[in-house]
Amino acid sequence: MRCAGIGRGIREAGTSHSQHHGGVDVEAVADELYALPREEFISARDARAKAARTAGDRDLATAIGRLPKPTSAAWVANLLAREHPGDVHDLLELGAVLREAHATLDGATLQELSRQRHQVVHALVQRARALGRDAGKPVSEAVAREVADTVTAALSDPDAARALAAGRLGTALSPGSSGEGWFADAGTAPRPAATGAPPERPDDGAQQRVAQELAEARATAQEAADAQRAAHRAAEDAEGRARDAAGAAEDLARRLAAAEQAREAADQEVRFARKTVEEADRHVADAERRIRDLEHRI
Repeated sequence: MRCAGIGRGIREAGTSHSQHHGGVDVEAVADELYALPREEFISARDARAKAARTAGDRDLATAIGRLPKPTSAAWVANLLAREHPGDVHDLLELGAVLREAHATLDGATLQELSRQRHQVVHALVQRARALGRDAGKPVSEAVAREVADTVTAALSDPDAARALAAGRLGTALSPGSSGEGWFADAGTAPRPAATGAPPERPDDGAQQRVAQELAEARATAQEAADAQRAAHRAAEDAEGRARDAAGAAEDLARRLAAAEQAREAADQEVRFARKTVEEADRHVADAERRIRDLEHRI
């Protein structure tokens, strides 16, 4: 049984035999990097690769540089493996029992274990969603489905189980079509093998690279879509502020025009008042002269 979609992750960087370079091995660096938030992965990976290159260890730098940024589902699955290793260990033991039951065609046992399998997968996915939420990274339905596929793959394939337990997945795992049927139809006899030569399979390494590139492309597309939505929201907010500013400017313009009119009216009132004062001054002066003339006559 095979598990399609095991990401490059640490496997492509040399997990089959740990690479030691001056006291530092790729797996240790990967353990550090895949424990980081996704948004910090690229900068931290590049910094570690640069440090190795500066130290003259080009092989280590190359190996570190090959570590892919985990997809959202892979990051959550890695978080689950780190925070709840006991649960993941129980999951792997259940997978081993399921595979043994299938191999011995123990239908009754397989039915009961398959029921447990559904319960375990659901429980682990809910636990992963809670971990993501606590980490400030809410898990969407699409990501939750990929996590469920990863857990199911770990049940059905030993390689996938070891990959999940390591906590260094670069992409989510997918159960192979050849292994999914006996989980879905628990207790039924397996279909007879097809006669003739087996179908040709694509090169495993190429298949994994394409699967990883597809996962990374999807992750990039999702990030771009999120950025697009954020840009639209920012543009709408800016347009709203521009409308508010335009309204405020129009209001200020109206108030300025009204103030100009009031100023002109006040100027006219001042001019009129000054003329009135001048006329009153003349009247007072005339009255005073008349009084002096009358006093002289007396």
